[in-house]
Amino acid sequence: MKQVKSIIVCGVGGQGNVLATDIISYALFLSDFDVKKCEIHGMSQRQGSVVGYVKFGEKVYSPTVAEGEADFLISFEKLETLRYVNMLKDNGVVIIQDIEIPPITVLFGGQKYPENIQEILSQRTKNFKLINTGEVLKNIGNPKVSNTYMLGIFSNLIDISEENWLKAIEKNVKPSYLDINIKAFKLGRELRLDFF
Repeated sequence: MKQVKSIIVCGVGGQGNVLATDIISYALFLSDFDVKKCEIHGMSQRQGSVVGYVKFGEKVYSPTVAEGEADFLISFEKLETLRYVNMLKDNGVVIIQDIEIPPITVLFGGQKYPENIQEILSQRTKNFKLINTGEVLKNIGNPKVSNTYMLGIFSNLIDISEENWLKAIEKNVKPSYLDINIKAFKLGRELRLDFF
């Protein structure tokens, strides 16, 4: 029996959250999981919060992820991680792109960007890693493929073949951007994180 598990993908508008959610969902579908997904778009055109929920297993009835239920949290921005960390199971797995995109409330001086994000996360789980994507994306030649790079890292944490991941990328990425996204995914897949 395939136990039901949950994934949350979060970040801000323009980081490719919805695309990442679509790729994950399709790769799981190709791997014979029952899959349900949904996305919530905030003020995504103005660096607002965007989050995707994916549930998969033998039989899934709803994409809704309750507080304390998520097995995995993939975050493309550090502050967004804090918005959704309460959704994570105790000692669930979090991978975070080490990037700060201040929200409007910070940009206009109403609030400060938190400096103790790692400390807050460590109270919820020991299984989190900050991923410095800057140098890798610079070498790839396009910072906008951080989502597929992060998916490559995440791909080592669940039982989906590389073939199905690549088919999912081909299905969801425009042909003109396919090669660079596959390159980013494969580079991410080379980075194996040791959580357990």
